[in-house]
Amino acid sequence: MKEVSKSDYYRLVSAFEWIPYTQTLAYCRSIVDENTLHYYIDDIDDAHIGCVGYERRKAGLRMLCISGECLKTEAIDRRQYAEFYKALQSTGFDIYELQLNTPYNIDAEIALRTAGWLRPIGMFSTTLSKVIATNKPLSLDRSWKHNLKKAHEAGLHFMVRETIDESTITEYVSHHKELLQRKGFSDGLSADGLRELTNDPHYKIAVVCNKDGQMIAGHIFYAQPIASSSIYAFTSPAGRESGAAYMLYEGIINYLAQNNIPTFDVGRLSPAAHKKNNLFLFKDGIDGEYVNYLGEWEYTRSKWISLALLFMKKYIWKRVRV
Repeated sequence: MKEVSKSDYYRLVSAFEWIPYTQTLAYCRSIVDENTLHYYIDDIDDAHIGCVGYERRKAGLRMLCISGECLKTEAIDRRQYAEFYKALQSTGFDIYELQLNTPYNIDAEIALRTAGWLRPIGMFSTTLSKVIATNKPLSLDRSWKHNLKKAHEAGLHFMVRETIDESTITEYVSHHKELLQRKGFSDGLSADGLRELTNDPHYKIAVVCNKDGQMIAGHIFYAQPIASSSIYAFTSPAGRESGAAYMLYEGIINYLAQNNIPTFDVGRLSPAAHKKNNLFLFKDGIDGEYVNYLGEWEYTRSKWISLALLFMKKYIWKRVRV
């Protein structure tokens, strides 16, 4: 395993079968300073595994955060996989955090555990999601049918904006900030982050507007030829009253079908005994295949660091346990 330059990394993984949106340069640059990025590949001459991570410094500790991984094939070679993640631990950080959006694979879990990786003490993301096939009619529950009818009767209009101007960025980010404040979330999308995403043509913005042309719901999604994924979404108070979120998802799925993109990953599902369950019920109302990701993993230099990391996530970074 070796750390390589940005250009070498993206050249080596360009033909890989599995490249999630979290590993694209546009996404990485949308969430962190590019100077904090590190690029790792298992073998320059015969690459099979790679990942981009970003560096954080907290309380005198260096942390490497990795979201997703790039794989030459989705099949996991247990030995090869373990060797890569074992070697990653020797890159000089105090804390290593993985958030793997690779579909769950028992060989991958065995490899990670035998290489010394553990589940973190506190889990702040679910491993569940749902993938909708775009090449067949949608199967919807009663709530979806009712809200779609309401949205169409209200004269709402759906579109995918292929060209993103500054006014669209400003309007979208304003609505997104309102959502974060209302939900009490700490992480969000900035105007600069959205500009970074628009530099990659695979990132799209879908919007629903009312009869006066005002944006009342929006969705940023990643669309490549073999699959697509939900990334950020908002619905304004007016949009919630008129069923805009339902029209938004219906429109995106139809857009993907028209462009021969076979699947849409609706994003993580968080069934719960509190208000987060409302989002799960919304996504659960449209038929699809449930999937399970590899999820969160952690490696630290000493046991006490895991407890400190739990404290930082919950009380400093304001993450919500699920």
